[in-house]
Amino acid sequence: MIYGPIILTEFQDEIISNPKKLESPHMTIGFETKNGKENIPAGVHQYDGTARPEILSKVMNPWLWDTINSFYNKTKIPALLNTSFNLHGEPVVNTVQDVLRVFEKSGLDVLWLKNHIIEKK
Repeated sequence: MIYGPIILTEFQDEIISNPKKLESPHMTIGFETKNGKENIPAGVHQYDGTARPEILSKVMNPWLWDTINSFYNKTKIPALLNTSFNLHGEPVVNTVQDVLRVFEKSGLDVLWLKNHIIEKK
Protein backbone atom coordinates (compact mmCIF):
# COMPACT_ATOMS: atom_id res chain seq x y z
CA MET A 1 0.00 0.00 0.00
CA ILE A 2 1.03 3.58 -0.59
CA TYR A 3 0.90 5.82 2.48
CA GLY A 4 0.90 9.58 2.65
CA PRO A 5 -0.41 12.30 4.92
CA ILE A 6 -3.86 13.78 4.62
CA ILE A 7 -3.30 17.40 5.60
CA LEU A 8 -5.75 20.16 6.43
CA THR A 9 -5.29 22.80 3.76
CA GLU A 10 -5.07 25.57 6.36
CA PHE A 11 -1.96 23.94 7.87
CA GLN A 12 -0.19 22.60 4.78
CA ASP A 13 2.64 25.15 5.11
CA GLU A 14 3.63 23.50 8.41
CA ILE A 15 4.22 20.14 6.71
CA ILE A 16 4.94 20.57 2.99
CA SER A 17 6.51 23.05 0.63
CA ASN A 18 3.81 24.09 -1.84
CA PRO A 19 4.80 27.59 -3.07
CA LYS A 20 2.40 27.44 -6.03
CA LYS A 21 -0.49 26.44 -3.71
CA LEU A 22 -1.35 23.49 -5.94
CA GLU A 23 -4.46 21.55 -5.03
CA SER A 24 -3.74 17.90 -4.30
CA PRO A 25 -7.00 16.16 -3.39
CA HIS A 26 -5.95 12.66 -4.49
CA MET A 27 -2.36 11.87 -3.39
CA THR A 28 -1.08 12.37 -6.95
CA ILE A 29 1.51 15.14 -6.52
CA GLY A 30 4.82 14.77 -4.70
CA PHE A 31 6.00 17.58 -2.41
CA GLU A 32 9.10 18.32 -0.38
CA THR A 33 8.29 18.13 3.33
CA LYS A 34 9.45 20.22 6.24
CA ASN A 35 11.27 17.74 8.48
CA GLY A 36 8.88 15.03 7.31
CA LYS A 37 11.17 12.18 8.31
CA GLU A 38 11.03 13.39 11.90
CA ASN A 39 7.54 14.92 12.08
CA ILE A 40 5.44 12.46 10.05
CA PRO A 41 7.76 9.49 9.36
CA ALA A 42 5.04 7.03 8.30
CA GLY A 43 3.71 9.50 5.73
CA VAL A 44 6.91 10.27 3.84
CA HIS A 45 9.31 8.45 1.53
CA GLN A 46 12.21 7.55 3.80
CA TYR A 47 14.86 8.00 1.10
CA ASP A 48 14.23 11.67 0.35
CA GLY A 49 11.57 12.81 2.83
CA THR A 50 9.02 13.69 0.13
CA ALA A 51 5.31 12.96 0.43
CA ARG A 52 2.27 12.60 -1.81
CA PRO A 53 -0.33 14.18 0.45
CA GLU A 54 -4.04 14.59 0.11
CA ILE A 55 -4.62 18.24 0.91
CA LEU A 56 -8.09 18.45 2.43
CA SER A 57 -10.40 21.46 2.54
CA LYS A 58 -13.46 21.51 4.77
CA VAL A 59 -15.70 21.89 1.69
CA MET A 60 -14.38 18.62 0.21
CA ASN A 61 -15.25 16.46 3.22
CA PRO A 62 -16.54 18.28 6.34
CA TRP A 63 -16.70 15.13 8.48
CA LEU A 64 -13.10 14.11 7.76
CA TRP A 65 -11.89 17.71 8.12
CA ASP A 66 -13.55 17.90 11.56
CA THR A 67 -11.98 14.57 12.55
CA ILE A 68 -8.47 15.69 11.61
CA ASN A 69 -9.03 19.12 13.16
CA SER A 70 -10.04 17.42 16.45
CA PHE A 71 -6.83 15.38 16.26
CA TYR A 72 -4.90 18.61 15.62
CA ASN A 73 -6.49 20.31 18.65
CA LYS A 74 -5.22 17.46 20.85
CA THR A 75 -1.80 16.85 19.26
CA LYS A 76 -0.93 19.98 17.24
CA ILE A 77 -0.42 17.67 14.23
CA PRO A 78 -2.74 18.77 11.38
CA ALA A 79 -2.52 15.48 9.48
CA LEU A 80 -3.32 11.79 9.64
CA LEU A 81 -1.87 8.85 7.75
CA ASN A 82 -3.76 8.11 4.54
CA THR A 83 -3.63 5.30 2.00
CA SER A 84 -4.93 4.70 -1.49
CA PHE A 85 -6.01 1.33 -0.05
CA ASN A 86 -4.78 -1.08 -2.62
CA LEU A 87 -2.02 -3.63 -2.75
CA HIS A 88 0.96 -3.13 -5.05
CA GLY A 89 0.00 -3.74 -8.65
CA GLU A 90 -3.73 -3.81 -7.95
CA PRO A 91 -6.41 -1.17 -8.54
CA VAL A 92 -7.82 0.90 -5.69
CA VAL A 93 -10.58 -0.98 -3.85
CA ASN A 94 -14.07 -0.52 -5.22
CA THR A 95 -16.33 -2.89 -3.29
CA VAL A 96 -16.72 -4.12 0.28
CA GLN A 97 -15.33 -7.48 -0.88
CA ASP A 98 -12.22 -5.67 -2.22
CA VAL A 99 -11.83 -3.87 1.11
CA LEU A 100 -11.99 -7.08 3.14
CA ARG A 101 -9.61 -8.96 0.78
CA VAL A 102 -7.00 -6.17 0.85
CA PHE A 103 -7.34 -5.79 4.62
CA GLU A 104 -6.81 -9.53 5.09
CA LYS A 105 -3.70 -9.58 2.83
CA SER A 106 -2.18 -6.33 4.12
CA GLY A 107 -0.10 -5.60 7.17
CA LEU A 108 -2.88 -3.47 8.65
CA ASP A 109 -4.14 -4.43 12.11
CA VAL A 110 -7.31 -2.31 12.26
CA LEU A 111 -9.79 -1.11 9.66
CA TRP A 112 -12.21 1.72 10.33
CA LEU A 113 -15.06 1.57 7.83
CA LYS A 114 -17.73 4.20 8.51
CA ASN A 115 -19.35 3.06 11.79
CA HIS A 116 -17.45 -0.25 12.01
CA ILE A 117 -14.02 -1.00 13.44
CA ILE A 118 -12.57 -4.33 12.33
CA GLU A 119 -9.49 -5.75 14.07
CA LYS A 120 -7.28 -8.67 13.11
CA LYS A 121 -6.69 -11.23 15.83
